[in-house]
Amino acid sequence: MSGVRVHRSNAQCSKCSQWKCIENERWKGHEIENARRGRSSLLCATCKKDGCTKRSPNPFKCEGCQQQLGREHFDGQTLKDAKKRGDLIVCSACKSRERQILDTLKTLDASFCPCSSTWRHKESCTFLRKNKIRVKRADLEWLLFRPKNRVTTVTEISYYRAVSLLLE
Repeated sequence: MSGVRVHRSNAQCSKCSQWKCIENERWKGHEIENARRGRSSLLCATCKKDGCTKRSPNPFKCEGCQQQLGREHFDGQTLKDAKKRGDLIVCSACKSRERQILDTLKTLDASFCPCSSTWRHKESCTFLRKNKIRVKRADLEWLLFRPKNRVTTVTEISYYRAVSLLLE
């Protein structure tokens, strides 16, 4: 049967190694051929949805949420800094959560409280009674994944409990 071309109906995803139907995945012939020859990766729809790309099919571990995520979940500068300087890899969602918690702490934690003339608020502070902003214990504990957040203003849970700013 020379000259008869064999038609393949399945191809293997480069990331998850599962065989998928070519028609369901909408892979083109040249994509399959390039993956077969090792020129590029072939990704299924599930792996693409997880954020993996052809150039970077392997997932990265986010230090904040501890999940294995694809490249699309991280900004380029974070991955570049991790590779170059060894910085922690943190996904975009965890970065925004971290920024939000730190902004809340900055609002709550006065470097100098005008009500009590101390470096931090006291239980009788009028600012705290008027302000409805509170911080969760789980958020404070979560922030400790990054060494730069292991400072007194973050780790001192007893202070936030004493001034009624802590939500358990």
